[in-house]
Amino acid sequence: MRASPIRSWEDALVMVLLAVFLMQAMTSATRKSLTMDEYTHFGAAVSYVNKGYYGINVNHPPFSKVITGLSLLPLDTSIPELPPEGVPIRQRFYGIRFCRSNAEDIERITLFGRLPHMFIALVLGVGLWLVARYFFGVAAGLAALALWATDPNFIAHARLVHTDSDAAAFVFLCCACLALLLYERPTYKHALLFSLLFGLAVLTKYSALILIGIIPVYCALRELGVRKGYMGPLYGTGTPAAAATAPMTLACTAVVVAALALILYRGQPQWYFRGLAGIVEHNRAGHSAYLLGRWSRTGWWYYFIVALGVKAPLPLLGLAAIGLVAAARRFPGRGWYAFSIFMLPGLIWFVASMLSSINIGIRHILPAYAFLFLLAAAGAYELLRWRRAAAAVLVVLLSWQGVVAIRTFPDYIAYFNEASGGPDSGIHYLADSNLDWGQEMLSLRDYVKRENIPEIVLRSLAAPAPDIYGIRTANPAGVKPSPDAPVFLAIGATEYARVMFGDPETYSAAREFLGDLDTVAVLGHSLYVYRVTEPFPADLP
Repeated sequence: MRASPIRSWEDALVMVLLAVFLMQAMTSATRKSLTMDEYTHFGAAVSYVNKGYYGINVNHPPFSKVITGLSLLPLDTSIPELPPEGVPIRQRFYGIRFCRSNAEDIERITLFGRLPHMFIALVLGVGLWLVARYFFGVAAGLAALALWATDPNFIAHARLVHTDSDAAAFVFLCCACLALLLYERPTYKHALLFSLLFGLAVLTKYSALILIGIIPVYCALRELGVRKGYMGPLYGTGTPAAAATAPMTLACTAVVVAALALILYRGQPQWYFRGLAGIVEHNRAGHSAYLLGRWSRTGWWYYFIVALGVKAPLPLLGLAAIGLVAAARRFPGRGWYAFSIFMLPGLIWFVASMLSSINIGIRHILPAYAFLFLLAAAGAYELLRWRRAAAAVLVVLLSWQGVVAIRTFPDYIAYFNEASGGPDSGIHYLADSNLDWGQEMLSLRDYVKRENIPEIVLRSLAAPAPDIYGIRTANPAGVKPSPDAPVFLAIGATEYARVMFGDPETYSAAREFLGDLDTVAVLGHSLYVYRVTEPFPADLP
C-alpha cells in the first residue's frame, strides 16, 4: 500500500486543489459577517496580544486567538480599555466593543483575522493527501484531497476565527506523526514534530486532551499487530515500537508543551487550568441544543450521527461506506491492519463526542470528520481495483461533489446534503452553527439598502451587533405595524426554531404570529425576512 515517489504532475494537481480550497474559503469569507462566537474570539485575540490579559474566553486555549491577534498587528485598530482589576468582564461585550470601535474597517479586520486559520487548513489538506497516498497510492490520495477541497463543512469553518478547524488539523497531523514514529524508523526529528503538533492540539482545544488516552492504545495495538504477524517489527529491527519511541517522545513532548504554554500564555499558564475547569462544568451543565424539531439542555447521544448524515456530502459518505466495507472485508490483511489502527483516533473522538452534552454543531467533530476522507480514499482505492466502469463511478462522485461546492457558494455554513432536502430544509434537522450563526449581516445590510428599508426588527441572538454593519434596527415594542405602514422583521433560523419547535406555552402567541406570515426573502438559507402589518406579540424572542 505504499505509493511511488511524487512526480511533478502530481505536485501540480495538489497545488491546484489547495488553490481551489483557498479560493472558496477566501472569497466566501469576504461575503459573510462575523459569526456569534467570532465577536468573542476577536475580543480575546486583542486582549491576549495587545493587553496581555487572558481572562476573556478562557473556555478555549489560546493558540487560535493568539494567531488572530498577531494577524491584526499590521492594521491600525482601536483596542478598548479593559475594566479595572476586580471588575467582572463580559467576554462577548468586550469583543463587540472592539468591533464597534473599528466598525469602519470591520470587513478588512475580519478577513485578516480569518486568514491564518485558512492557511492552517491547507496544511491539513496536505497531510490528508500524504496519508491517503501512503496507504492507497497516488490516485486515491488525489481523490481524498479533491473531496476535502470541495467539502462545504471544512470550507465553512476553516474560514472563521475559531478553534474547530485548527484543532482538526493539529489532531490529524499529530496522529499522522505518531504513525511515522510507530511505522517507520523513530528519529528525534519525528519526535520533535509529534511533540509540536500535540502541543498545538491541546493548546487549541481542550477536547484534544483525549489524545493522551489515544496514544497508549495506538501503541498497544501496534505491538499486538507485530505479535499476531499483521505488521512487521519496527523498521525490521525487531525492536518493540513503544520501547523504541516512548522515552525520547515523552521527554520531548513534555518540554515542547511546557514551552508552548509559557509562550502563548506569556508566563501565565494557570489560565489553562481555569479554562479546563470551566469547560468541564459547561459539559456538566449542558447547553441549549436543537435536533429534529426538539430542544434539549443535555443533548442526545445520536446528535452527531444525525448531523453527519444530513450535512456530509453524499459522494463523501458513499465513498467512505465503500472504504469501510473494504477495510472490514480485508482486515487484518497486509496494510489494512495498519490503516485500521490509524483510523482509531477518529472513531474515539466521534464516540467521545456522542457522550458530550454540548450538541451545537458538526464543527465539534471536525477532528473525526477529517478521518472520513481516509475512508473515502480506501473507497476510491477499491473502485480503482475494479473494472473501468467502477473508475467512472469515482469520476462521477468527485464531479458531483465539485458541483455541490459550486452550488453551495458562499453559504457553506448552511449546507445540508441532497438526501436531507438541501439547505432550505435544514431547519427541520439542526440549527445553531449548523445553519444560523449570525453570518448574514452583510446580506441583510445589502437587502435593506436595496429595498430602501430605513430600519428593521431583527431577532437573532447570533447577530448581537448589527449596527457594526450599518443596519438600523427597531424594537418591536416601539413600532406599530399596519397595512399602510408595514414593518419588516428579520429572524434567524435558530430563533425561528425556538418559537416554532420550542415550549408551546412560552411562545404560543409568537408561534401563531410567525405561522401567519409569509416570507418575503430568505438570506443565506438562514435569515428569514417578513413583511409585518399586525402588532408584534410580547413573547417574540
